[in-house]
Amino acid sequence: MLLRTHNKPTYANIAEQFKTNDRVAVVQPTGTGKSYLILQLIADNRGAGFAVCSPSVYIFSQLESIAEKNDIDLGNVTFFTYSRLSQMTSPELSGHEFDYIVLDEFHLRLADRGCSYRHDNR
Repeated sequence: MLLRTHNKPTYANIAEQFKTNDRVAVVQPTGTGKSYLILQLIADNRGAGFAVCSPSVYIFSQLESIAEKNDIDLGNVTFFTYSRLSQMTSPELSGHEFDYIVLDEFHLRLADRGCSYRHDNR
């Protein structure tokens, strides 16, 4: 497990939530290791397909660097910026099948669209 000590309880909660839910939201401050949570999920689900969406390619390069240092195969991961994803056509999208869709920094997209989201402290 490549998680930082303070993220182990969070990851355990994520794994537990996925047993009964098909959506899990992780809300943590910048710099607390959310990238490690994403990569641990990928490492623990090697046979699953992942779409990782982010506002910029910078986050992808960070994930790739951490994955390389920790010998995590990203062959099952497709990276999309939100901009690219919004421009894709239905035929382009239908060529992909994912078991997990990770929306990193999604709150930034919500703010741009005037949407809201709910956070439950359970």
